Amino acid sequence: MKIIKIVRIIVMMIFMISLLGGCSLHYLMEEEKAEKMEKARRLVSMGDTAYANKYYERALIFYDNALSLYEHSFIYKKIANTLKKMGKDKEALMVYQYSIKLQKKEEGGEKR
Repeated sequence: MKIIKIVRIIVMMIFMISLLGGCSLHYLMEEEKAEKMEKARRLVSMGDTAYANKYYERALIFYDNALSLYEHSFIYKKIANTLKKMGKDKEALMVYQYSIKLQKKEEGGEKR
């Protein structure tokens, strides 16, 4: 009987440790994702400042760096707007089209 109780306690302890470990990992992953999103937001803001001051090449660099951290359709739209300002209409059109496609996925309108 004592052996069965000991085994049950050990099994429960293993279960609790694995459960807590999973929660911690999930929390760390969410925290890392939030940090990346915040860094991307700052880069987009710096890109917006460069864009407003007509430093389009610099704006593209900031937007591209933001994309490397967090891919979102609104960043692609900013890139397309910048390309359009630079007179790169064909490239801008391709990026606009991609941003629309991605936005549909983000909104759940198209399966990933």
